[in-house]
Amino acid sequence: MHLRLIILKFLKEGEKTGYELIKIMEKECDWKPSPGSMYPHLADLAKKSLIKVKKVGRKKFYAITPRGSRELDKMKGEAMDMMDNISKKVNVFSSIFGMKLEMRKAISFVMSELKKGKIPFGQLGKDMMVFRLLFLKKAMNEKNHKKMHKILKEAHEKIEKI
Repeated sequence: MHLRLIILKFLKEGEKTGYELIKIMEKECDWKPSPGSMYPHLADLAKKSLIKVKKVGRKKFYAITPRGSRELDKMKGEAMDMMDNISKKVNVFSSIFGMKLEMRKAISFVMSELKKGKIPFGQLGKDMMVFRLLFLKKAMNEKNHKKMHKILKEAHEKIEKI
C-alpha cells in the first residue's frame, strides 16, 4: 500500500517515468525503491486503471487517471485515520505511564507534521535517526558509557542555551 500511495502521489504532480519516480522518492522520501519493486507496482496500477502508460520510443511515461486520483484520496483518508488512531493511543499511553507534558507535545507535533505531509524537523529528524543508530552501536560496549555520558551532558547543556 505504501509504495502505491507514494507512486500515485507523485504522479498526481505530473507524468513521470519509472526511473524518475525512483529518483524522486530517493530525494523526497530518503528511500530508494528497487526497480524490482517499482515496475511490478506500476504494472499493477496500470492493470487496475489507476494509472495510464504512454510509450515514447523506448521510454514509458506514467500518469494518474481520474480513478487513480480517487484511490489516492481514499488511501490518504485511511492514512489520516491511522494517524488519528496512533495519536489517541499515544495520549492513553502517556497518561498510563506518566509521560511528561513536553514529550506529549513533541509527539503531537510530529503527528501533526506527518498529517500535513511534512517530514517533522526536516534534516534534524534524519540526523537524529543516524545519531540513534550510532549511539546504540557504541553503547553496546560498556567501556564507552562514561565518555558518552559526558558528551551527551555537554550537548544537552548547549542545546538548552539555544
